[in-house]
Amino acid sequence: MIGRRIANYEHTIIVGSSSPNTADRYVVKGVIKEAKNMNIRHPVINILRPSDNLYPFNELVKKYPKIFGAYLTTQPWWDGAHLIAIREADAVLTIGGRKGTYLAGLSSIIAKKRLVPIGSFGGSSEKILQILERMTSEIEQKNKIRRLNSPWNNQIIDISFELLGITEVPRVLIIHGRSNDWQNLKNYLENILNLRKVIIMEEEFVGVGKTLPEKFEYLASKVDCVIAVTTPDDIGALKSKQDFKLRARQNVWLEVGWFWGRLGRERVMILCKENVEIPSDIQGIELYFYRKKPEEKAKEIRLFIDKIKNGVV
Repeated sequence: MIGRRIANYEHTIIVGSSSPNTADRYVVKGVIKEAKNMNIRHPVINILRPSDNLYPFNELVKKYPKIFGAYLTTQPWWDGAHLIAIREADAVLTIGGRKGTYLAGLSSIIAKKRLVPIGSFGGSSEKILQILERMTSEIEQKNKIRRLNSPWNNQIIDISFELLGITEVPRVLIIHGRSNDWQNLKNYLENILNLRKVIIMEEEFVGVGKTLPEKFEYLASKVDCVIAVTTPDDIGALKSKQDFKLRARQNVWLEVGWFWGRLGRERVMILCKENVEIPSDIQGIELYFYRKKPEEKAKEIRLFIDKIKNGVV
């Protein structure tokens, strides 16, 4: 069920073993069942294996070469292979498991990857789920995590994919200052690109009494990418020069930096209105300037969303 759902969304999985004692084998089976009849644009199964292991899924790779890809580097033991897989992945899902799965879950937490342990079948995933519940302060998120410990059913797979961030369309967070330019961008994303999950930083309710880092972490768990609209809402200058320049609100650059660090540079797009001053720390980074409305950069916005949607960042 998991493999078939992943294939329908055209996401890529990282697997390492074709042993019947692992979930990898059955996830691959589900992916192939769906993907073999689809117009695959990129490999949806990438194999990462220890150097002393025979090539897994050898016959399937020969039969469906377009579906499979493989990492060139190998690791001398499984724990190393797991760590490499976690580094390469956007999200980690565990099912059952023993010591290796437990270490992979802890490593995912340390690496701040989206982690979904399905506790329905016990094992290490159930223990990881308990850790994740204790770490989560947001009530809505905590309730979803608790439901992953129920007996397996269709609702669990829906919750799992929601927590993993696997959806049909990217979930976009808009960061903005005092200008209303963000409303034009939101309208373009929803009505032209048909994105139903556009989240506005200022509008999002994240609970009473939360610290700013807690609010950011909650939003980071809900979105796939960020578009920042930087507009000249403030003025500022060096104290010694008094040469005032138009600047974006300080909170905008703070939020850009935080989500940049959390999601990765490739998942953050910065739209700048003409004449807004750019901080020296991000000089050289690709910025997109517009005169009146953000949708002047429609082509670039569409390309950014397509890259997120197709998993090429």
